[in-house]
Amino acid sequence: WEVACDNAGDCVAHGYQRYEDRRSEHWLRLDMKAGPQARPRLSGAAAGVDIDTARLVDAPADLADKPLIDQLLGVAKTAGTATLSSNGKAKVAFSLAGLAAALLVIDEAQGRIGTTTALIRPGPKPAAAVPGPRPRPRVAPKPVKGLAAGDETLRLALARRLKPKIGEDCPRQDDGEGSGDIWRLTKSLSLVELYCDSGAYNFRSRFYLIEGRDAARARPVLFPTPEGKTETELVNPSFEPEQGTLSFFGKGRGPGDCGQQGVYAWTGKSFALASFTQLLECNGLPGGGDGEEWPALWRSTK
Repeated sequence: WEVACDNAGDCVAHGYQRYEDRRSEHWLRLDMKAGPQARPRLSGAAAGVDIDTARLVDAPADLADKPLIDQLLGVAKTAGTATLSSNGKAKVAFSLAGLAAALLVIDEAQGRIGTTTALIRPGPKPAAAVPGPRPRPRVAPKPVKGLAAGDETLRLALARRLKPKIGEDCPRQDDGEGSGDIWRLTKSLSLVELYCDSGAYNFRSRFYLIEGRDAARARPVLFPTPEGKTETELVNPSFEPEQGTLSFFGKGRGPGDCGQQGVYAWTGKSFALASFTQLLECNGLPGGGDGEEWPALWRSTK
């Protein structure tokens, strides 16, 4: 199992089959919102099994009549696998390795340990002792419209100026000097993308802001991460001027069913982190789109 919690305190745990039995269409997802009134919600996919009505095969007697989510929580500490069935015929077994640890991460992140709402380590404290969700930041993209195309000579001038500094990290600039793109964000401010490197299914780029036409005044765009750090490169980036958004999608492998993806919003002054999701295990759950299928590390509101 893998687990992630976002900046508001909402958490998601993903579970899979044992590696030797794994099929890409089989997965489980446990969602637990932050706050004292939240209850865990289970979803997933398993061939021939309806997750909404499924139950554990050979569930302990005291859990036999419980919903599947309660059954899984009840055996998380003691069982190594969970075999699910919804019709008595098709059966799919999921590994429970790491589930107890994932539940403890959620309990700790949401302040549930020792309360009646805890998933794995309950106690006598009332639900009211659990803190509410943290507020999400407001990030409003500023669309870029009605401006002339970017100045390609400015992009080339910047690439030539930076080559001694970034040449080793950006071999694509050796293949084609100035390769990249440029957009106007305002009449005087330009955004430049310089290609750095590429592989079978990922390519990296760096971005710079230039005021006026002086490449010497260019400053690198620093992209904030959910951990409070900054990055200077994005993987498979795509800038949509009319939306005011710059997205990225770092694929863990070719099909794009694991990795990291997110969106930065141009606010008129900088690029602010609007969303960030990741899936560490490659198991057939594709990324792309709005990223809602993957566990979130960062969400915002508009």
